[in-house]
Amino acid sequence: MLKKYHYLDMDQGSEISYGVFGLFMESLDPSGMLFLQSDVDELGKYKLELFSQKSACRFAELAATRYQAALKRADSLIAVISAQPFDLKLRDSLQPKKAGKITYSADAASLGKRWARRIRYVAMRQLFTSGEKIASAAEYKKQLTEKESALRSKAALTEKNKIARLQKPRYGMEHEIGFRLLNAFAARYDPHSEVYSKEELQNFRDALSPENLTYGLSFEEDNEGLFTVSALLPGGPAWRCGQLHKGDLLIHVSTSGGMKIETMEYDEEVLNAWMNTEALAMHTIELTLRKKDGQQVTVSLSPEKIRQDNTVKSYLLKGPDKIGYISLPSFYTDDESPQALGCANDVAREITKLQEEGIQGLVLDLRYNGGGSVREALGLAGIFIDEGPLCIYKGRSGKPLLMKDLNRGKIYGGPLIVLVNGLSASASEILSAALSDYNRAVILGSSTYGKATGQVAGRRRKQQERALCKNDARTILPPR
Repeated sequence: MLKKYHYLDMDQGSEISYGVFGLFMESLDPSGMLFLQSDVDELGKYKLELFSQKSACRFAELAATRYQAALKRADSLIAVISAQPFDLKLRDSLQPKKAGKITYSADAASLGKRWARRIRYVAMRQLFTSGEKIASAAEYKKQLTEKESALRSKAALTEKNKIARLQKPRYGMEHEIGFRLLNAFAARYDPHSEVYSKEELQNFRDALSPENLTYGLSFEEDNEGLFTVSALLPGGPAWRCGQLHKGDLLIHVSTSGGMKIETMEYDEEVLNAWMNTEALAMHTIELTLRKKDGQQVTVSLSPEKIRQDNTVKSYLLKGPDKIGYISLPSFYTDDESPQALGCANDVAREITKLQEEGIQGLVLDLRYNGGGSVREALGLAGIFIDEGPLCIYKGRSGKPLLMKDLNRGKIYGGPLIVLVNGLSASASEILSAALSDYNRAVILGSSTYGKATGQVAGRRRKQQERALCKNDARTILPPR
């Protein structure tokens, strides 16, 4: 598929195979806490032959065997280390992984020392982030001494649960190893390409659709296995309740059926998938969270269908002048609808409402907007300009194609500010760059992400034609 469709026609030889091997090993063991150097050397016999189907299959089988053995070894090391009290007088250091470089232990003894450092670090970090007020370094050392046993046990349990989750992937070890290897191939071509399973493809489509049940929030996992709220969907149930904020620490989840979910048993992907599938079937859930000030809150949420009238939100900012404000979290669309109405239609409707209020300027907030449907971005640009070219895209073969706003006229022609930041990507960058080139907007914020590639994500040609973000294309942004 990569050879046939990808924009870059790479020579699938030993050099690329070597890169695939490195990306695959990093995905399994990003910090060198599982494999020994001898494991890497054994697997490395295939590192120049991964474009051979026979070699790749043998490699995947061997990798699964060595990975399972490495996980079992790590679990045993954690059990041994956590049985002994910490030596709190020991001076030690923990070296973060250098970018692009992983070092592996020569034997189990040296790997055990790594795990000992890791568990001590996790225990100390847990005390530091517990929410308790610690006035000084002396007070911290005192509490560390008093709570050493409990902290050690909790740190070990956190690490053992992470290992247990890795030992039992959601779809089985064969699936896990296979898709990690396939994604290593895709990532070697470019960092934005991924291979989707059937379930992941459906999740991707759901994320671009405004017509799905959701609680309106997602979580991210840190290095200690703790989950924090990573995003709130504007207009969604979590956003409207007013008690949840980005950065809140999740303690546990309870369902209406009395089930209590301990988050340490989940990883980020599985927890978010559970929230979007099994939890929806149980309807109401209760989230217990710890705020940044240490306060603990319990919030009850029921899922709602995110409709077009609450996905985009507009506000009237009253001051010396009336200013409209519109927050756009993503360039969503509804690919299953014959009309395929999405965010451009919603923004147009909100602008019309604001104009009825007599606004003298408009702010469009694209911060943290990672993109989505490029078709919607082009439609949105047409709201602010009369007509004309917006961007050029080029596939692997054929001439570059000029994408235009074909509809004469505009909905809003007044003063416009577009807000962006480092997480504004893809379709966000196309829109902001086009508006800047036409002198239609002042772009405020920090440098954007810098994504200029699109991926195939649909099986039907119709879908690919309707959304450039799902087309085999490299988007060439106008110069800024």
